[in-house]
Amino acid sequence: MVSSEDLNSAFSNWGVEITRANAGQVAEKIPQPVARYVLSEVGIPERLGDSFFFHDFSRSCLTVGELLREVGGTEEPEVSHFIYLGSGVGGDTVLLDSLTGEIFSWKGGEVRRVASGLSNFVDLLYLIQVRMNDMEQLEEGENVELPDVFHRLLIDMSILDSAVGGAADYWRDLLESTF
Repeated sequence: MVSSEDLNSAFSNWGVEITRANAGQVAEKIPQPVARYVLSEVGIPERLGDSFFFHDFSRSCLTVGELLREVGGTEEPEVSHFIYLGSGVGGDTVLLDSLTGEIFSWKGGEVRRVASGLSNFVDLLYLIQVRMNDMEQLEEGENVELPDVFHRLLIDMSILDSAVGGAADYWRDLLESTF
């Protein structure tokens, strides 16, 4: 599991802050201990690139149902009990199953598992950010083919979390919109 210090170091290059939830607040909503620890002690970046934005957990920890009620929604989708993590360009929403700690993508009514746990998900975000930092450090004139970078990164990500393989198109889309 990536440390809070490593996460801060990787994302600070881009001016991205790491938000953490109040431990008491997450204890009420998230029975899964590792997910509670990650949200309250390690944290989650406020964004990944300019394409994916995460909820500010220092302010609140909301289920999808609570979030929808805040904006005047009346419909209760099947994911209303999941914790809202963030949204990306294109309408993709990332959710935490507070019972299992698994991470799901919710788009167009379709729910699919994209990471086996919140700690792995944050590790994956860290890995992507480190690779983005590496790309920024390339000398002018160095030629790197992004499809090759994505392919190698997806392999590394699959080693970190086997759930990535089953959601490779999700992660590939995320990489393409982030880099």
